[in-house]
Amino acid sequence: MQKRPAVGRCVVAALVAAALLGWGLAGPAAAAAPVTSIWSTPEAAARPGDPVVALTFDDGPDARWTPQVLAVLRRYGVPATFFVTGGSAAARPDLVRAMAADGHSVQNHTWGHVNLTTLPLGQYPHQIDDTTRVIERETGQPVRCARPPYGFSSSTVVDRLAARGLTSVGWSVDTSDYRRPGAGAIARNVLSAARPGGIVLLHDGGGDRSQTVAALPTIIEGLRARGLRFTSLCARTTSTTSTTRYVDLLPAPGGYWLLRSDGLVNAMGGAPPLGGATGPARPVAGGAASPSGTGYWLATADGGVSSFGDARFAGSLGGARLASPIVGMAASRTGRGYWLVAADGGVFSFGDARFAGSLGGARLASPIVGMAASRTGRGYWLVAADGGIFSFGDAWFEGSLGGVRLDSPIVGMARTRIGRGYWLVAADGGVSSFGDAGFYGSRGGAPLDAPIVRMAATSTGGGYWLVSADGGVFTFGDAPFFGAGSVR
Repeated sequence: MQKRPAVGRCVVAALVAAALLGWGLAGPAAAAAPVTSIWSTPEAAARPGDPVVALTFDDGPDARWTPQVLAVLRRYGVPATFFVTGGSAAARPDLVRAMAADGHSVQNHTWGHVNLTTLPLGQYPHQIDDTTRVIERETGQPVRCARPPYGFSSSTVVDRLAARGLTSVGWSVDTSDYRRPGAGAIARNVLSAARPGGIVLLHDGGGDRSQTVAALPTIIEGLRARGLRFTSLCARTTSTTSTTRYVDLLPAPGGYWLLRSDGLVNAMGGAPPLGGATGPARPVAGGAASPSGTGYWLATADGGVSSFGDARFAGSLGGARLASPIVGMAASRTGRGYWLVAADGGVFSFGDARFAGSLGGARLASPIVGMAASRTGRGYWLVAADGGIFSFGDAWFEGSLGGVRLDSPIVGMARTRIGRGYWLVAADGGVSSFGDAGFYGSRGGAPLDAPIVRMAATSTGGGYWLVSADGGVFTFGDAPFFGAGSVR
């Protein structure tokens, strides 16, 4: 949906008049919402002058674009604030829950994206109160803020929201992403205007948001390169640092390793403690165990690779400018090479890992979230957040969830022992099996303290583990439990 920046009074009047005509609205001209900083919002987790900015997303949740935005934020470990409309939240409560489960703040943007300056007082209970109830029901967190649609506000609007315990929140950086000027222009708008305390206006709903999704990695990397950190707004869970979370589980003989986004590795059971990538320049996106199970590689979002134990270093993308962040990796059959996969489907091969094709440059309906190598190492599968499967080389296509309406986005996959089947796992713990992959159970429908982030199969193919962002491990079939991780 269209937004207007907070600008000078005379310009505002002209813009408002045009907007009222363009949107078919009636009533007196509305004043633009005042520029807001992080430090003027409730529960601010920063002090004036701290080098922090807030990314905010309006008009969702959207079935297509919100999962893609969440996937990028998840890979970079960035907290954000979503101003959702009540109608969309009621239609896609799963996405509201996913926002909260990933640690984001979810706030009020009215039920039907209405102009609050012309809204009769009698309609506030539906437009504002009903929206708040939906958000609080799905997130379990209090709603503290509202963003007036179009940025149209007035002293009356501010007072009416305050009477409901809500602070009116505007923005200081308008990306103009609603105009679809191109991903590069959106990123430049942010990087040229963002300052400490800034609130950035973006959108995950209300139209085609492919350019916004494409611009996010550049925005995040560019702001971090300037020494800025990210925070969310209006929630007690607000944090000014990237949330430490678990990102993968790697099997080992008699145990497994749990990988954390900060580069630390927990060795569980009989898995040898080999160390981690302490203080990586980018969050760890995933890893792969060596064929012997006595070593592993860690891959960061910028393509950096660290090797441990008998895992041989064969190269990395560290320092290269990527169009999209790395989201996973897989090892070759010999262990003398590996592949990295990016969210846009680009595949990079190192050592004796054979390049069998990629989706780089292809238009995807949903971002890639992981990969698995075939048993021979002469092929691989890529899996997208919507459950789509792309097979290359001798990796057999055994089916996908593409086109199926999912309750929660897919976050990972694992192949069977002989490679004639695979499992997919969703953020809510739902498991889908294809080919010769046996179904051994799932967490689908069960309450989780944190979303599932990855899965791994046992060496026999007779079971699998699921790991959640808080380090919880769930076992199925012949997968033994060796303990869970903790971020405390």
